[in-house]
Amino acid sequence: MPAQASPATEPYRDSSSLIASGTPGLSWRELTNAACGAAIPPYTAAMVLGVGVDVVEVERLRKLIARHGRRFLRRVFTAREIAWCGRRAQPEVHYAARFAAKEAVLKALGTGWSEGLAFTQVEVRRARSGAPSVVLTGAARARARKAGAARFHLSLSHDAGVAVAFVLAESDRR
Repeated sequence: MPAQASPATEPYRDSSSLIASGTPGLSWRELTNAACGAAIPPYTAAMVLGVGVDVVEVERLRKLIARHGRRFLRRVFTAREIAWCGRRAQPEVHYAARFAAKEAVLKALGTGWSEGLAFTQVEVRRARSGAPSVVLTGAARARARKAGAARFHLSLSHDAGVAVAFVLAESDRR
């Protein structure tokens, strides 16, 4: 009697129908939705417009804040960012991450701090879940629209005296 392939050993039937845990014929989306208990939105065509990354030494930012105080903070960060970072046990770490995010956003757009852009036109906010997001205003928003940026995906981290931000700018254009 020939051996039959079991669903657990058969990797896939076709590119959209995974075979896993003895449940033949379920798509990746159906399996993930079942496992997570949440719906994954349907796929939409999108294109990576740009990627930006920046690293900031926390000590460097701490010294800038100590030297220039509120003047520096108001020039670089929005009132919302200043309030949020000010409530943290180590505000300089969070300021450094947000500073890196501002730089990374403009790198993802392929521009620097030109064209009338200001630091305060790039704001980092947090969702209730804790996930960071980017909000653009003024010339930064106009520049993003001109470039075709529909969404930004932001990741922040800090450790060992450095803060890093990674930004992916996404476009709906093909």
